[in-house]
Formats: sequence, structure tokens, C-alpha cells
Amino acid sequence: MQSCRALFAILVLALVAACRDTTAPPKPASIKLVAGDGQTAAAGKALPTPPTFVVYDDRGQAITGAAVTVSVTGGNGILSGAPNKTNGAATSVGTWSLGPRAGPNQLTISVPGLPSLLVTATAIAGAAAKIIPSTTTPVSGRVTEPIAASLSAQVTDAFGNGIASTPVTVTVTGGTTEQPTLTTDADGNVTIERWILGTVAGQSVLTLTAGGATVSFIAN
Repeated sequence: MQSCRALFAILVLALVAACRDTTAPPKPASIKLVAGDGQTAAAGKALPTPPTFVVYDDRGQAITGAAVTVSVTGGNGILSGAPNKTNGAATSVGTWSLGPRAGPNQLTISVPGLPSLLVTATAIAGAAAKIIPSTTTPVSGRVTEPIAASLSAQVTDAFGNGIASTPVTVTVTGGTTEQPTLTTDADGNVTIERWILGTVAGQSVLTLTAGGATVSFIAN
């Protein structure tokens, strides 16, 4: 009886082994970006749509569990929540915050045995955060007359990127100006060409305002 039981157990184990799936896991054959390439966001900010990609086998079927590495390779951005394996239909790269400088950014998606996939994005200047005076020499002049030299300043975001085509309000205390509003050039610069001092000797103040940023020039 015991020998029969032993023989039965052996037969069961043999049957189970024969029924096991010995098919090798699918081999990655290609990788494709399905969404999120070429986006634009403010410097230091996350892209509005995380890029997603799919890894396929040689039959064109999406692979789940394929090893993958996603890394920042241009623009000094920050990546969080990057995957190390694919999840099938579409795999997100995670949250990609662009670098602090305006310009191109890049991610590289790597799967062993396949050419790397590049994902690009562009960082642009963010909201006005600072107005930096380009003129640092003392300003002075005679009452009721315009100051002799022009004044200039640059409007930048929090990372120092110049902001183009931004309106700048000009206000004067103790004088007047013929330029109550200005617009920044391609590099974020503005120039005050004509600042007329007041009728009373003393200090005249010209203030530039863009968004929540201000800077003042004082003329004696």
C-alpha cells in the first residue's frame, strides 16, 4: 500500500511538472513614447503632463515588468517617482520638474538591449520675481530738467531668467516721466530714456513695477 501511495505521489509530481509553463519571458524589441514629448513649463516647475512610454515585444505586444531606467540627462531638472519596471499599457516617467535655467531639458529612457529613448521639454521664464537695476552709478541733475543718462533694469523670474514682453509700470515721486509704461525686450530689459526732475531741490524717486517686483532709482 505504501509503495502504491509513493508511486501515486511521484506520478502527481511528474504531471504537475509537465504542466508547468516553461515559456521564456517576453524579450523587449522596441520602445515608444506615447505622450508628453516637447512640452513647455516654467523653469523649476513640473511638466503639466508626465511623459509616458510603452515597451513592446517582437509581436508588438506591450510588456509588463521589463526593466527600465529613466534619468535626467539635460537641463538639470529633478525627477521623482521614476519607474524601474514597465507596467504594461503605458508607463509614466514620474514627476519631471524642469531645471532652473530657461532652455532645453532632456530625459533618457533606457531598456537593456534597446537603443535609448530621448524625451525633450523646454523651460521658459516664470513669473516676475525681481527687477535688477543695470545702472548703478549715482543719478543727479538740475531741477525741472531731465537727467543726463538713461537708466535700465532687467525683469527676471526667481531663477534669474529674463522675462520677455512683460509690462512694467513707471511711477515718479518729485518729478515726471514721459514713459508711464514700458515693455521688456527679448532679454527682459527696459530702459528709461527721459526722467524729468521736480521743481524742488532734493530727492526724486522713480519706481519700476512688474508683477509683485519693484525697484527704485533715486536722483539728487
